[in-house]
Amino acid sequence: MSKEHRVEVFIVLCLAALILIPRLVGLDAFVSVDEPDWLKFGANFYRGISSGDFGSTVYDYHPAVTTMWIVTAGFLWGFRAYRAIAPEYFWKGSQFDDFLKSSGHPPLDLVWRARVVEVLVVCVLLLLVYFCLRQLTGRKTALVAVLLASVDPFFLGHSRLLNHEGMLSLFSILSVLTLLIWTYRTGGNRYLLFSALFAALANLTKSSALVLFPLMGLILLVKFITDWKNGPAARKALFWHLTRSLLIWLGVAVLAYVILWPGMWAKPGDMIYKVYGNAFSYAFQGGRLEVTQDLETSRFALESGGIPEYLVSMLWRTTPFAWLGLLLVMWMLFSRTTQRNTRLTGAYLLALAALFLLLFGIARGRNAAHYVMTSFVCVDLIAGLGFVFAFEQLAAWKKTFQRPALNFAMLLLVIVLHGAGGLSQYPYYYTYSNPVMLALFPGQNPNYGYAEVLEQAAHYLAAKPNAQELSVTAWYGRSFSYYFPGETVVFKPTTSLNQDALDNLRATDYLVVYYAQQNRRDIPDGFIKIMEPATPEKVIWFNDIEYIRIYKVSDLPESVFTALGQ
Repeated sequence: MSKEHRVEVFIVLCLAALILIPRLVGLDAFVSVDEPDWLKFGANFYRGISSGDFGSTVYDYHPAVTTMWIVTAGFLWGFRAYRAIAPEYFWKGSQFDDFLKSSGHPPLDLVWRARVVEVLVVCVLLLLVYFCLRQLTGRKTALVAVLLASVDPFFLGHSRLLNHEGMLSLFSILSVLTLLIWTYRTGGNRYLLFSALFAALANLTKSSALVLFPLMGLILLVKFITDWKNGPAARKALFWHLTRSLLIWLGVAVLAYVILWPGMWAKPGDMIYKVYGNAFSYAFQGGRLEVTQDLETSRFALESGGIPEYLVSMLWRTTPFAWLGLLLVMWMLFSRTTQRNTRLTGAYLLALAALFLLLFGIARGRNAAHYVMTSFVCVDLIAGLGFVFAFEQLAAWKKTFQRPALNFAMLLLVIVLHGAGGLSQYPYYYTYSNPVMLALFPGQNPNYGYAEVLEQAAHYLAAKPNAQELSVTAWYGRSFSYYFPGETVVFKPTTSLNQDALDNLRATDYLVVYYAQQNRRDIPDGFIKIMEPATPEKVIWFNDIEYIRIYKVSDLPESVFTALGQ
């Protein structure tokens, strides 16, 4: 093995370790809001493909096929017999959780296993991003860019959860990078096929990856325009070459989409209708087809107010170093000294980030920050390009900065400072908030409420004598139940409490109020105000935010129950 190969192997091993360590540590420390449901949907998917019931492998508009394959891998690792002994497809979460517990496989164990699989997948994808960037921008730039993305607090936190956003962002970025390699380097047709495969995987992860299709067309169109000066014969040959290549790309993407989703083998029309029909229904009307199908299409509309909302959300969740790197990239893009492939890479990553912001900014309905995770990762990668470029300009300006040790130390300092704030938020990471925004807008931190800290309430109550005999009514009760040995009653009324909910509350020992979320969203209506006469037994704070109030039900004033029932 040559010295160059040894250096590359060493870099890859170090990069893999830096990606894996913060993601693998404490994978069972907490459970987010959505993960219990994705474990359930993945289990149904596993049962469906095992029994040959491929038509049951769809879930709404996501379609989250890659996520459900990961859950399937977790079940094959930890509960292979599920496919044979599961009595049904579970739609009620509490029944599913009870079945797992009675079978000797606690849900938390299976979430942990699926998370391990997802973290390994994310690691491989980040390494592939490094390999692609190395061909386009050089080794140092690729390494700095991937490290900045890897330790970004928001991406780091979500990329170790059982969800889709981390994989969606990396599949999308890889699709763009591999097409750029095929277009501007002599990488061979395999990169065109890789780009199509990654586009299919992105769309199998989440339907919002549709933005890749116009971007791929733009990349090829720009290539055609820039080579316009080569003469009529060359233009004609290039036109048919790019057109044929685009058709091949589309064909491979569709083929991979069908092959990797068993549901497409059985009911392709039903799958496409549920996924993209619901996706467009959400975008135009803010609801699923089952809600909007009777509405007039003339009432469908898009919005634009979400774009500044998402931009502000990104400002809160990105670090000051990402901002600075983004500013430096603007300098890089217009500098004559920038290599063509580096400039193109930065420009198209910026375009991909903008497309996701535009897509969710104009769509109606949900507006969670992690929906534009691809934009976060693109900004981090672009920031890496900006910092390397800036330090190269410093070196050209003054010889002192040409010292390899000094250059390495400066880049390392940027990476460490970029990631340090998120690492201090362990085990969540994504609860990091930009200190500049905190200083400018004190008391307005929006970055919380994804069930983090709820496990602390569970541990507090689990430490009580005979905790297994206690019963608790809890908001986000399924996440809470993973850490509590007693009975958990899920508490999530959207408006007011009916008589059954009141009776369930009276019958339990404790009430866990997820104050961080319920106070902000006023769910149920007026609930927090109604609870004011009651004194909580325990209050849990995190990041100077009141997260949880724990009440002993027997100590609640009767006036509280009266008010809740009205």
